[in-house]
Amino acid sequence: MRVRKIKEFNRSECKRLDEAIQKELDKLENRFGVKLTRRNGSFGPSSYTFKIEAAVVSENGEVMSKMAQDFNHYAISFGLKPTDLFATFTSQGRTFKITGMKPQSYKFPIIAMDIDTEKSFKFGEAEIKRHLEKSGLVSA
Repeated sequence: MRVRKIKEFNRSECKRLDEAIQKELDKLENRFGVKLTRRNGSFGPSSYTFKIEAAVVSENGEVMSKMAQDFNHYAISFGLKPTDLFATFTSQGRTFKITGMKPQSYKFPIIAMDIDTEKSFKFGEAEIKRHLEKSGLVSA
């Protein structure tokens, strides 16, 4: 099968390249037992730059990304416990799992993934505390 060469980077070409890269990343994940995530891409007409994060996968299958490590490190500063990492809660009829923290995002530092869609969303610390209390995971 002949692959069309990229002559200039634009959104559609970056998307096409991303799809091919993701297939190769999936193979490497299986080979090395880690989670590989493509992050923060930017392009110009002749170049395309992005980061790849490699994260250890714990024995129970949870990905210990930089955001997960940051959650463990900063949880107490935000009135949470490190053990709240990977806790699940329900918001607006959807189930979320806490996957990490971006402490520099002051208003919405907690990152949680929608269990059904696997998309990440930002939450404020007060909202997370409310949801965890409602779930019986923290004392009021």
